Amino acid sequence: MEIKKHYKLYKDGKQWCCMALAAAAVSAGLMLGNASVKADTATTANPQTEQVVTPAADSTSQTTDLAAQEKAAQAKDNGNYGWLDSANVVNNGNLQVSGWQATNQAAGKDNRYVIAYDSTTNTELGRTKVNGNLARPDVAKAYPNVVNAKDAGYQATMNSLDWSKVKNVDDHLQIVSRYSNAANGEGDHVDSWSQPINLDKSNNAYLDNFSIVNNQLQVTGWNATNKALGKHNHYIILFDRTAGHELARQKATAVARPDVAKVYPQVINAQNSGFNVSFSLANVDLNHELQVISRYSDVQNGEGNNVNYWYAPKKFTPNNTSNQGNLDNFNLSNGELTVAGWHATDYSQVESNHYLILFDKSNNTQVASIKVTNVARPDVAKAYPAVQSAGQSGFNASFGKVNLTPGHAYQIVSRYSTLAEGNGDNGQSKFTDFWSAPVTLNQQAYNIDNFSATKDGFNVTGWVASDQA
Repeated sequence: MEIKKHYKLYKDGKQWCCMALAAAAVSAGLMLGNASVKADTATTANPQTEQVVTPAADSTSQTTDLAAQEKAAQAKDNGNYGWLDSANVVNNGNLQVSGWQATNQAAGKDNRYVIAYDSTTNTELGRTKVNGNLARPDVAKAYPNVVNAKDAGYQATMNSLDWSKVKNVDDHLQIVSRYSNAANGEGDHVDSWSQPINLDKSNNAYLDNFSIVNNQLQVTGWNATNKALGKHNHYIILFDRTAGHELARQKATAVARPDVAKVYPQVINAQNSGFNVSFSLANVDLNHELQVISRYSDVQNGEGNNVNYWYAPKKFTPNNTSNQGNLDNFNLSNGELTVAGWHATDYSQVESNHYLILFDKSNNTQVASIKVTNVARPDVAKAYPAVQSAGQSGFNASFGKVNLTPGHAYQIVSRYSTLAEGNGDNGQSKFTDFWSAPVTLNQQAYNIDNFSATKDGFNVTGWVASDQA
């Protein structure tokens, strides 16, 4: 029988120790009867001796020793073990991952990477080098024959991933933990593929503004969802819910929304989820319920595979649709026309531009138009309490010098319009009119102030006023 010693390297505090393990082995050959075999030199061997080894300053030797241990240990356990503990999207596109990979096959492979991979499209999204292994005593306990198990852990934040390569939120996404002998992570390597990771699939949105501004429907808001992955065409659609059909669509340019990104850090497109579009009022019936749809699509025209968010419908027509007014004063003096009156309707809340139009009824033509600012009319508000805008429905304005035709009938048209220019009507605008009673220029009056006799005849003073003048 002969004694063989094996040396095992282990760490005690900050020192590396070498332990000698003695083992007895039967020499080759036959042991006959009671014959005894003696060694030439008697040696008393301690089966376990400990020797303190001071680690070398050069870490290369330590790496070489570790690689040697791993290669030697492969005979006992050549498995490749790993697990992804967590994978979370942070900061709207970065991927924070943690887990472990333990294998003796990592011998000589000192470059460690984590790789984000889309197995559905067979595309790498990006990779990050792992700097510094994490202690995993739990892994070491489970795999005692794997040399690197005790330091198998990793934690990394993967930046600059190319999410445009993902075609669908349901793509099979995996994290690959890799040991490689090449600095770029290629070369000879050993990989551990994680279970599929799941992205947040909520569809989040809000409509900040849906109103009429200068004869257009102004729509602003945001829509943040990972379901938009692979769908790079963002459309805002105006839908007539009452009639049940689409009215128009606008392709949206992404607007930065850092406020949304802060609330939804797990949503990749949240940072640029905003939109701001306008729709013409042509062919839009404000008496209908209108609805806005935010759509992400994988084709240029907004059809194809798409994900929609339907915002709450809105009806622009006021609850009170009454329309009333009165012309209090029509004064033509020295060729200058001034008018006063009121026009109360809640359509003015939508059609916010107020015009007065001087209209020649006799020949059916517009003579002049002016834009006015409303004045307070508490008397009208008292008379029409159900009209929200009645308290600010008055007007008092001058058309300036006008050329009017004697004998013609004229009307004042009070108009609330969505259009902020002209007379409020461009063929596409929405407006509400109140027509005053006609005023006919056929009036005349006179008065004799004085009639007296003189030595030369009569002295007559007085006045005469006529529309014919």
